[in-house]
Amino acid sequence: MSKSELKISIDKPDRIYRGGETVTGAVEVYVNERCECKALILKCEWRTHGKGNIARGEVTSVNLFSGTWEPGASFAYEFSIQLPAGPATYHGTYLNVDWYLKAQADVPWAIDPKSEADFVLIPISARVPAKRVSEIKKPSGACGMGCMLVMSLIFGGVGVGLLVASLQQSGCATLMMAGFGALFAAAGVWILVSSIRKTIAEKRLGPLHLELSGDRARGGDPLTATVRFTPSADIALSRVMATLQAFERCVSGSGTNTTTHRHTFFTRDVQLCGPRGAAAGAGVELRGEFVLPADAPPSFNASDNELTWSVKFVVSMEGLPDVSRDVTFTVAS
Repeated sequence: MSKSELKISIDKPDRIYRGGETVTGAVEVYVNERCECKALILKCEWRTHGKGNIARGEVTSVNLFSGTWEPGASFAYEFSIQLPAGPATYHGTYLNVDWYLKAQADVPWAIDPKSEADFVLIPISARVPAKRVSEIKKPSGACGMGCMLVMSLIFGGVGVGLLVASLQQSGCATLMMAGFGALFAAAGVWILVSSIRKTIAEKRLGPLHLELSGDRARGGDPLTATVRFTPSADIALSRVMATLQAFERCVSGSGTNTTTHRHTFFTRDVQLCGPRGAAAGAGVELRGEFVLPADAPPSFNASDNELTWSVKFVVSMEGLPDVSRDVTFTVAS
């Protein structure tokens, strides 16, 4: 048995608080043996758990007491801590965010007694205007084309090497090496052709000007998605889509043992336009309306753990690959 025992008592029975409210209570101490307490520390922190590596954030740390505890005595040290706006408590598929009060007494030459109590932090009810999100997404250009070219050269080179080597073999080895060589060479050609077609599509479409706007970025609020572009050549649009989506992304492990877990928990599509033509040099502006779900969880971004909201724009053209771009935005606590 330790020389003392701790218990955290929270005043509010349901332990549910809104961002900005104050959590009050007391750290109760039950003394078994006379001991010196160098510090009785109470911390308020959030912590993740789930598929990703644990991330945490400490909001405050206070020393409630320093001194001597006599055996048989009990004490209650009151506390009052104002809570921040977020991150809000969240329980998802791969990601969970919870809030805790942690008390620990620093007792020399003894096991330090500890206690922990959880509570729920929900988003602030008052709403404030959100910032307009606007981005210009240019074609992938030389970098994207260069990467695809390198990959095509690697696959093509391996394929040609296997084909040449197969000429020096006989029997089954010749067939196996020739088959694998043909597969690698075909993959190299496919990657090269795909990259060229994608580059042509992006050049003809021109830079995409993407914008998300609305009075608010909270659950239940409207969101307008706008895309603008000026084709450099006549194009035939099949359709243009905008998809509102939210996903959890968690990373576990480190180094070569890193694993990324992603779960999309919300999607909603809006068609911005159907089949139509777009003339070279003529600006095109398309927009669509979304309404965020009333229970939309706030955005969250911490080490190896994130909850992200975004709108994905996809421009489909006849005879050319689709061109897609994403714009992320913040759903506030």
